[in-house]
Amino acid sequence: MIYVVLVIIALLVLLPVLLSVFFFKPFKYTDRWNRPTHEDYADENEATSFMSRRSRLAAHIYGADNKKGTLIFSHGMGVPSDYYIPEARYFAKAGYRSILFDNTGYWKNKGIFLGFPRAAKDLAAAIRHFDNGTPLILFGHSMGAYAVCTTLPEAGENVKAVVAYSGFDNEPEMIKEFTETNLKKCKGLVAFLFSASQCILFPHRFFRSSWKCLKECGCRAMIIHGSADEEIAINGASLYAHAVHEKPDMTVTFSPDKEGHNTHMGIVRPVDASGEINQEVLPRVLQFIDELADK
Repeated sequence: MIYVVLVIIALLVLLPVLLSVFFFKPFKYTDRWNRPTHEDYADENEATSFMSRRSRLAAHIYGADNKKGTLIFSHGMGVPSDYYIPEARYFAKAGYRSILFDNTGYWKNKGIFLGFPRAAKDLAAAIRHFDNGTPLILFGHSMGAYAVCTTLPEAGENVKAVVAYSGFDNEPEMIKEFTETNLKKCKGLVAFLFSASQCILFPHRFFRSSWKCLKECGCRAMIIHGSADEEIAINGASLYAHAVHEKPDMTVTFSPDKEGHNTHMGIVRPVDASGEINQEVLPRVLQFIDELADK
């Protein structure tokens, strides 16, 4: 009888974990994924790598000799770091050392990506490796926005500012919103299983709030969310909703509403400007970090 009970317990633990493995598994792109890659700008970046626990993660530094500050980018779910090359080049030309890296299991990195907190752990490892004493600014989109905020308890004193695009505040809210929006049946059960799996895998991080981490660390932040975000509702699970509600002095909020520039992905890469930066957003971000770097 005891063995039957143990098997049942093991299954109850294993099934939610397998759900996370399936849901969070990164899409494996080919060498040419119809967008610019770091190799296309080999003369502008320095290829390197660093360790995040047992995984070696690939990274690329744009403007390696720049001294104005260090920007570390945390990418969104479903896209590799190559997606943010226009941003890295833009900030490098403005005098910043800009670092792009791929999370565990993404692009050609080995390992299993098991959930949003893994992105925060990978970012914490990147901060430890690349922090060189210049003003450190974290830049994150979507899942990456959650990562740059929830890694602050480990790296808060070293971080000068955070720029968070299209982010969500916490996993429980995001899971609930996702299941209610995308599923027709068994919403509560699926939300419970997802939450259980993430709680099992990341017990110390699952309940972390991006907004609470920002407030407790007192870090300056620019929080941006498109008015037509179709993946994270601006008035729902978004980090933006929390920030707008409290309006602290340390935070700047901005919601672009120009069509094509105000969606979840369009806020970074507008639909009518493939390969280009969002001119409605990035100059304002540069002004924000320039003012901080100059102090």
